[in-house]
Amino acid sequence: MIAQWLRALALALLLVVAGQSAPVLAQTPPAGMSKQDMDKFVDSVAEAVAKKLAEQSKGTAPAAALHKNAEETGETIQQIATRLGEIFGQFPALWRHIVDLPARLAPSDAPGLGLWDLLLRVAAIAGVALAAEWAARMATARLVQRIVEGVSAPPPWPRWLALSAVEASAMLAFGLAGHAVFASLVLAGGEHARITSLILTSLFWWRAALSVMRCWLRPHLPAGRLAPVDDHDAAVLMRAFALATAVPFVTRSWTGILAATGAQRDELVLNQFLLAPVVVGT
Repeated sequence: MIAQWLRALALALLLVVAGQSAPVLAQTPPAGMSKQDMDKFVDSVAEAVAKKLAEQSKGTAPAAALHKNAEETGETIQQIATRLGEIFGQFPALWRHIVDLPARLAPSDAPGLGLWDLLLRVAAIAGVALAAEWAARMATARLVQRIVEGVSAPPPWPRWLALSAVEASAMLAFGLAGHAVFASLVLAGGEHARITSLILTSLFWWRAALSVMRCWLRPHLPAGRLAPVDDHDAAVLMRAFALATAVPFVTRSWTGILAATGAQRDELVLNQFLLAPVVVGT
């Protein structure tokens, strides 16, 4: 009886001592490692875990940015498609505007004057201007021959500048004659004046571009030619340049006529879309 009581007392004392020493053992670092080494080990583990988490978050960031860019691109494409649909939806309105051009070009104060009157005035002014240019070239033909007399291609710069001055005089005659006839016919103003001015301005700049090219090619004047080509190639290049520059000037004049007669913005944009293949193709 006494022996059993002593064994129970010893077991209770052992449990008390173990309970008091457990916190101390928990706070004691492993053998061979100081408390500072233990702290460094814990800090390194915490830093490694933080670095791993940061790398995982960076890995998901590009995917999120890519998804956002894809959404923005999709929205942009949808907006472009919607805008193109709105523009091409103006085709019936553009066609009606073109069909109604004769009525739109009829002045309110003179119902008898319309599209044909406008075309006749433009043709008359352009014809007089072109005739004045031709007359100036004929009048200076002998002077041109004297300038290139005894000269082989390419001409010296003083001779070439003299030929360019003669060429400029022909363009001056074109501009002065055209302006004089324009002032006498359509200076009163109105839609006819604006459209006629637009067409004649485009014609003048087209002739000016041809004049500049003629100064370099001189298809019928080898002694005054700067370009290293023969007569045939010079003539071919001149015709090709004339065609390539005429188409943009014509389309620009046509667009200006639509704008002057009250075409809407989307109708003008659609008109440019339709004319773009023609301009690029030439």
